[in-house]
Amino acid sequence: MLRIDETRWIKTGVEFTDGERFLSTVVTNGSSDWSVSQPFQGLEDFIIRITLKNGAARIQASSDGKVWPLLRLAPFPSADRYLIGPTACTPERGGLNVHFSDFDVGEAIRSDLHDLSV
Repeated sequence: MLRIDETRWIKTGVEFTDGERFLSTVVTNGSSDWSVSQPFQGLEDFIIRITLKNGAARIQASSDGKVWPLLRLAPFPSADRYLIGPTACTPERGGLNVHFSDFDVGEAIRSDLHDLSV
């Protein structure tokens, strides 16, 4: 989850919808919207990255660290400070087991937001 405050945030990850796994992204900037996709098979082991640049957020996922399909490109405000970290939730209030194997915050990718080759 990436957050500026309680009205401006992004959450992305696996979501079970209609009995299937999807990669889900919610972008909230005053109001929220939601998108789901299945960019590759097998959502047990994958990487998600969020790149912020010039008032936009690029959300990508990869199953191999080489190919990075675009999950979402959305307007998102620039800020002096962001809160970022892993999160998990369930509407069932129990029975959810989640494993985060790695978490890194690094230098922003400098390519154009529409350049998906990196």
